Amino acid sequence: MQTIFNKITAAIKTKWGIAISVLVVLAVAGYFVFHKGTKYQFVTVQRGSITESVSITGNTTPQQSVSLAFDSSGIISHIYSDLGRRISAGQVLAELNTNDLVAQLHQAEANVATQQAKLRGLQSGSRPEDIASSQAALDKAKQDLANMYTGISDTSIDSYAKATDAVRIQISGLFSNAETQNPALTYTTSNSQAQTDVVNERPVVGASLNKWQDQLSSIGQSDTVLEALLQGEISYLTDIRQLLNN
Repeated sequence: MQTIFNKITAAIKTKWGIAISVLVVLAVAGYFVFHKGTKYQFVTVQRGSITESVSITGNTTPQQSVSLAFDSSGIISHIYSDLGRRISAGQVLAELNTNDLVAQLHQAEANVATQQAKLRGLQSGSRPEDIASSQAALDKAKQDLANMYTGISDTSIDSYAKATDAVRIQISGLFSNAETQNPALTYTTSNSQAQTDVVNERPVVGASLNKWQDQLSSIGQSDTVLEALLQGEISYLTDIRQLLNN
């Protein structure tokens, strides 16, 4: 026995013996590492149906759909149905916030009430105090108008006097033969256009002053005559202003 043990020991100490020993040790360790605790379940083979399950993702669309919208824009205050829920004809699905519309309705109703009150006042006739106030305003307007027409004569005479002084006295030294159809300047100027203009305008202004004087000598108190006088004076003063500017 001692001899056999010695032989085995001697064999293990050789190169091949060491390699074989290492392999044996690794095999034993691998067995315990990979197979330790493995449990097997055994079933009896039987004939049966095979069921296949398929899992997919995607979007579904209904066969029929309808788009709903309010006639006017606004803030939704209530929703009475959810997506996919069955509904019936005439059912209310959602409501808008109508606070602004209610306020507008109340304002419109107040305006209608105000106008109806005015209508009733017109239908019942004017009150005596309203008639008296309107009559007083009318009488004052008539008196103001009469005063204006009365002042036309004095205003026209004063305007004629000032226009005559400006043309026939203040600038009389600038013209020779001023009251004729062929006036001339008493000085020379390099502005030939201005010279031509004033020479042509002076007879026109003289004729306007003469016509103005005739109208004043036969002035009447008729409103129509006074209005015609005012229109003529506006034309005369326009010609005189143009001459003085040139």
